[in-house]
Amino acid sequence: MRAIPVLLLAAGLAAAKDPENLIENGGFEKDLDGWHVFAPTGMTHELDRKEKKEGRRSIRFEKKARGGMDNMFTRVENLAGGQTLAVRAWFKSDGLGNGWFKVFFEDAAGNDLGQGADVKPLAGTYDWKRIELTNEVPDGAVRARILVLLVMPGTLWVDGVEVTLQGEAKPPPPPDPLDRATKRWLDKNAVAIDTLDFAAPTRDLAPLRKLVGEARIVQLGEQSHMDGATFRAKARLARFLHESMGFQVIAFESGLFECEAANALLAEGDARAAMHASVFGIWRTEEVLPLFEHMAKHARGRSPLVLTGFDTRGSGLAAADLVPRLCDLLGPVPDGDRAALAAIHPQRNAPPYAPAADARAAARDALEGLAKRLAAGRDALVEKHGEREVAFLERCLSNYMVREEFEWLNQAKKDGEAAGNLRDRQMAENLRWLLEVRYPGAKVLTWAATSHQARNLPKVTIDGSSKQYETWRNMGQCVHEWYGDEVFTIGFAARGGKAGRFRPMFDLQPPRKGSVEDLLHRYGKPLLFLPLRGDAGPFGDRMFCSPMAYGRTMEACWPEVLDAILFTDVMTPTVWAPRE
Repeated sequence: MRAIPVLLLAAGLAAAKDPENLIENGGFEKDLDGWHVFAPTGMTHELDRKEKKEGRRSIRFEKKARGGMDNMFTRVENLAGGQTLAVRAWFKSDGLGNGWFKVFFEDAAGNDLGQGADVKPLAGTYDWKRIELTNEVPDGAVRARILVLLVMPGTLWVDGVEVTLQGEAKPPPPPDPLDRATKRWLDKNAVAIDTLDFAAPTRDLAPLRKLVGEARIVQLGEQSHMDGATFRAKARLARFLHESMGFQVIAFESGLFECEAANALLAEGDARAAMHASVFGIWRTEEVLPLFEHMAKHARGRSPLVLTGFDTRGSGLAAADLVPRLCDLLGPVPDGDRAALAAIHPQRNAPPYAPAADARAAARDALEGLAKRLAAGRDALVEKHGEREVAFLERCLSNYMVREEFEWLNQAKKDGEAAGNLRDRQMAENLRWLLEVRYPGAKVLTWAATSHQARNLPKVTIDGSSKQYETWRNMGQCVHEWYGDEVFTIGFAARGGKAGRFRPMFDLQPPRKGSVEDLLHRYGKPLLFLPLRGDAGPFGDRMFCSPMAYGRTMEACWPEVLDAILFTDVMTPTVWAPRE
């Protein structure tokens, strides 16, 4: 026999690999990781090391009650219509009166599309046997729920669950064409964006110079703090606005003190440490890191992009340095005051901030004492440290006192409405201080949730109601009243994909037909800048859009709320950037 056919046969066998098992813990070697047990009638379950088909153990169910829907299930993701889903598992039964092995399909919004036609009974008494379900994935399905259901009493063992996917997904149907008037308006006014790659040339963003115009403050929003593609878009916009339009400061929705302190780390070239020292954990991501590297690169140059923050809440790792720094600046502080300040920790992290009344009163007295000492010795402090440094620490101290009150209202008193209004008012005042005192005349970018930066929020309805925003006077409202057209606010919206803060992730619900996201998807550009200031054309009417959450029932006349929307057809989750 010649060698060539044998080699060809071996190559063919090597190429014909078994389909990938979509279940990571089908043999329960990692306990119940990835599985969920629902036992309304008291069914018990246990990992069984003695009775198993493969591996080290199986899972055993004991059901004594009649009826009910006791079950175990897991989900598999990333399905598409037209594919074939095969589910196999080993089962052993001892007197199970009634039970079933099933698959249910769901769409991106979590709606149940029904069970697969191939369903197998599990009743009876039998030794280990393999049972397989084969179902075609229905159109619109993106995930499947694999279900083992016990209805009547008995004992059931399960082991070696495998889920494989075969076949090509059906191509999605083409979107309905846009009406001619909407397409003509978009052709004339919208800006197609080429990429979200931070390092890519920014020629595609050049039309934004005219749209942003003479605005001194550009506000970059986001939907949910879990929006990876949005973070990438914002970072690239910030680079363009810095390099091409002369913006000199970027202010995050993060602590004033710690963001300012992180500029020293940027000057040392340590972008990752600066990011972790300054902003909230939600932005310590791989999508935001290139922006911090950009700031570090330019920190010692002629045109730096200076980092600051306007939030009253504590955010980065440097937050704990504020009170010790104030105490050191003012000289000897009574031990009782130091102890009182050390006894409170008005942070957003666990455990909840709920100090005893006497401890809180002592800390507030100590803070008031620091403020009085700072005011009384101001002239000498200015002579020693300079007006800029003293004014900054004065602002940080007053901001810290508002932080304590906010966390007390929010966590101890559970008064979210009062806490929210207090926080946004302070953020607005902090931003005004940055614009008029700390960085007078500078062009400033802000990075925050869109809900903090938009205007006219009471005009936005959710499920037809304005209740969500009617009592909230947010930062954006104050800033727009103070600075008018000097402010340009950009919201962000997405049609599909996934979002998530590291884990878990979730699929975006499909947008409503005729919504902003639906129309922009049908226009056919995956990344698009939609201007709303001035003539908004077909987007000037009241429409559904989701720039402040991913629910699809938010409605407004969006030019009254935002100046532009940056649309991404496919959202991606965020990726954590470790400190080291």
